[in-house]
Amino acid sequence: MKTAISLIDLFKRGCHKGRSKSKTFPKMNQFIFGYSQGMSIIDLVKTKASLDKTLDFVYKLGETNRQILIVGTSKHISDLVVSYSAKMGTGMPFVSWRWLGGTLTNWDTIKKTLKTLSKFKALRDDKDEIATLKKKERLSIDRKIEKLELIFGGLVNLKNNRPAAILVLDPTKDDLAVKEAGGISVIGLANTNENPQGIDYLIPSNTYSRAFVDFFLDKVAESYNAGQEARVKAVEVAAQAPQTAKVA
Repeated sequence: MKTAISLIDLFKRGCHKGRSKSKTFPKMNQFIFGYSQGMSIIDLVKTKASLDKTLDFVYKLGETNRQILIVGTSKHISDLVVSYSAKMGTGMPFVSWRWLGGTLTNWDTIKKTLKTLSKFKALRDDKDEIATLKKKERLSIDRKIEKLELIFGGLVNLKNNRPAAILVLDPTKDDLAVKEAGGISVIGLANTNENPQGIDYLIPSNTYSRAFVDFFLDKVAESYNAGQEARVKAVEVAAQAPQTAKVA
């Protein structure tokens, strides 16, 4: 899928702003265009090439109706994670508050917790049943739901612990998500001071720029949904194709 992304689009959103030269992670040297007043300047030509490759991959995931687990727990972008996950297909699973160790590697425990959350929500929504409880008990249920929703709410529609890809917006803060991927394709942003180890689809960029992260997630959602639309059209065409008569 060809995306309409220009170098100006990236520059305007501060994507080129790297970190201090002295803090450069060795594996990120290849993505540095130069330096200005001791700060790294990211090569946006390479960023664009990485974006194009990544969005093609996302398009194919949409086309095959596969899930992407979106992870971004940094305060300046966590709300974007919640917003854009809902805009992709019928909704993507996400982690926006804190990545718990074992989210993917201890799936049985996570499933039990999700069932508990579902049970409490069903109880809360059952007007007849909830009416039989005392006010203190109702408040206790509300608090439990609120706590579980904060940590696990984004995982409710995660089909299993093997999504097709994990999108990590802050590989330093959410390094556990990258480490737990275990063969799952990892899409990730990384600034010049961050370790890109374990990221299969790396986008060198200014991860501190909310404007760029917003732009990036918008393009991810656009590509995924375009793949979904192509899938639906392919099904419709196949359904309308004349059926070949079977030879008796």
